[in-house]
Amino acid sequence: MKLFARFLGLLFTIIVIVLIAGAVFLVNFDPNEYKALVTEKVKEATGRELVINGPIEIGLFPTFELKISDVALSNPLNAGFKGQEFIVFKEAGLGVKVLPLLQQKIEVSDISITGLTARLVVLENGKNSWTFEAPTAKEAVKETAEPTKTSGAMPDFTISSIKVADSTVYFEDKKSGSRISMHDFNADMSNVGLNKDMSADFALGFDNGAIMTDIKGDVVLNMNLDNETLTVKSFDISANEQSLKGNLVVKNFKRPDVKFEMSSDRIDANKIILNAGPEAPASTKTKKAPAKAVPVDFSFLNDMKLNGDIKVGEVVFAPYTIKDVNAKVTGDYGSVKLDQSLAIFNGQIASVSSIYAKGNKVESQGAVTDLNLAALTKTLQGQDYVSGLLNTKYNITTSGTTDKALLSNLNGSANANVGSGVISKWELSKRLNQILAIIKSGDISAAATAKDTASDSFEFTSVNADMLINSGIVNNEAFTMKSPGMEVLGQGTVDLPNQLVNYRLEPTLGEGLLEKSSVRSIPLKISGPFDNLKYSLDVQDAVKQKVKDEVKRGLDKVIDDDVKKKIDGFLGEGGTENLMKNFSF
Repeated sequence: MKLFARFLGLLFTIIVIVLIAGAVFLVNFDPNEYKALVTEKVKEATGRELVINGPIEIGLFPTFELKISDVALSNPLNAGFKGQEFIVFKEAGLGVKVLPLLQQKIEVSDISITGLTARLVVLENGKNSWTFEAPTAKEAVKETAEPTKTSGAMPDFTISSIKVADSTVYFEDKKSGSRISMHDFNADMSNVGLNKDMSADFALGFDNGAIMTDIKGDVVLNMNLDNETLTVKSFDISANEQSLKGNLVVKNFKRPDVKFEMSSDRIDANKIILNAGPEAPASTKTKKAPAKAVPVDFSFLNDMKLNGDIKVGEVVFAPYTIKDVNAKVTGDYGSVKLDQSLAIFNGQIASVSSIYAKGNKVESQGAVTDLNLAALTKTLQGQDYVSGLLNTKYNITTSGTTDKALLSNLNGSANANVGSGVISKWELSKRLNQILAIIKSGDISAAATAKDTASDSFEFTSVNADMLINSGIVNNEAFTMKSPGMEVLGQGTVDLPNQLVNYRLEPTLGEGLLEKSSVRSIPLKISGPFDNLKYSLDVQDAVKQKVKDEVKRGLDKVIDDDVKKKIDGFLGEGGTENLMKNFSF
């Protein structure tokens, strides 16, 4: 939108140049003799050098017509801009009907620009090339002393046609390093004026280093300044064989109240965005520098109201494919709510999220239904490490002025469950099978051998986890995974801001098998940063438990029924069992 406004500013600048030239040549038969005067007047008005290399053609009646060619306008003089000119164009023309001027009507037959090259530059000190010098102090005093009386009403004007051909606009911000090129720009607008249905079609190439595409569009719009309303009755914008259609109404230009509808059958970002897709996993051998916090500011919502509907049949953004996107946007000044649903990885996601300018706050609640974990992990990690259908519900809130603050202030709760599935091709699956083999054999000393021979595929029948989130730390006190012959309980934390895991899984044999083993359980510890998790067996606790069990069995042999009766008589009923339970080894 800003670039479009700047382009309109460029168009206005060119019109001003043409009008100044026209004012000088109205009473002269050979306008080319007065090029020097034109350049002088332009320099006085803008503080820039104007060069007219081509001929100037003029016609007076019944239409005032002016055409100039091979024109260049410099950047601000002595302001640090070097090299290329601000504006260069091959030809510009203007036609104004004379007789309607007598009725205070402006009827422009046509405005045309061909071969325009404009360079919008922001220097490192913040100065830009499109801001023109203000009048000198002497001129300002003169203008103040002799004000022109106006009615304040907008004159009735119509522009039959505006055409832009073979033009290019470059934007460069030397401070941020960003660059944008809009090239091969062609546009045709008709019936331009206030309270009129204007139509426009355009085509251009767009390139900002990340997005490169060819864009075409058709728009029908109406502008009413009295009611401060812009109505885009219809738009159809296409880029690389995909289109976006809809309509738009903007009221109150100072604090826009925007209502819109947008729809598309398919949007393929891979055809538009260069190098689309997730970044390659970083090497664990080199330590990455901490990422800088990214500012997040929702204060713009204080001066904007958004209400609309978005429907997209399919969105492709490598490697993701999202289908049946439906989003309803509702809001008031200071807040906006997004109610959306979509299909991804053969499952469904539905959520309601609200964003508030006050406190830079976000609230969200939603549910995931039957998400295919095999498709998810293969897409994200290249391997189907986990299979099964994920179902989850969540309710979270956060606030902050940076992405890191939003993560650190995250609070809420979530529940997740998965039906039958398989963990495979992952160290976790090998470790679980290693523990299962040790427990079944009852031989803790065979841990190393069991690891080497353990399968990398571990089947489970169900997984359930309840989580509480406090200040960005996910606390999971209730985790249960059941599998044929084994049950795995777990608890621990996941520190999202620092990307650290501290978790403990405790697998035990299922009912009927535990009694046959001399080893009850071997805890599995999972810890470390997300990109370099460590897995270790807590054999020490298992050894202590086995010693305790062996001693208990030995005492059971020594303490016969007569001894138990005497101890129970002394300590009370059940005294022997309580004594054995509280015995420490």
